[in-house]
Amino acid sequence: MATTPVGRWLRAPFLLVAFGAWLGSPAAQAQRLSGMDLVHALQEGGYVLVVRNASSRQEPPEEERDRAPANLHGEREIDEYGQGQMSVLGYAFRELDIPVGHSLTSPAYRSRQSAKYFGFGEPVVDDRLAESADASWLARRVGEAPPPGQNTVIMTHGALIAKAFGRDARDIGTAEMLVYRPRDGNAELVARLTVEDWAKLAAN
Repeated sequence: MATTPVGRWLRAPFLLVAFGAWLGSPAAQAQRLSGMDLVHALQEGGYVLVVRNASSRQEPPEEERDRAPANLHGEREIDEYGQGQMSVLGYAFRELDIPVGHSLTSPAYRSRQSAKYFGFGEPVVDDRLAESADASWLARRVGEAPPPGQNTVIMTHGALIAKAFGRDARDIGTAEMLVYRPRDGNAELVARLTVEDWAKLAAN
């Protein structure tokens, strides 16, 4: 029987090693929430989660027949690895009962694909999340509190995230997530998690 992307990630032997290395990193030490404390906080809602697009092919499909049906303009698409990344995130959120209310995405096809594989409702496409957009809007947007009991998910590009959040987003990887807690119109970073981190949490 074929192994699903979620199954491959959850059974991957490197997860424990990667998670242990992450815990010892400066980013982990700077976090205010981790492990099940983070999960319980997200279950209550009130956070804005900024996610970099999943892993994608470097070039768009050369032939129209090789495109996904919804890729009308021949843009880059996420690859099989990226599909697995987002499937794991979606699985973890469902397994851990983390609610998602509003979901926003860049208009780029690979962003919309990432949101689709994440699998929480129909995301709102927002031009202010485009790769070339003014990063100041995203920096302000994380200060807007979600509806009570919900979390907001924003799917966009690594370059825009880096411009908006500077050191918070240093070397951010594909499908990596920054978790912000809005407070009085501002926001503080409380966690930064990779796909491997989410797989570990969901497996516990």
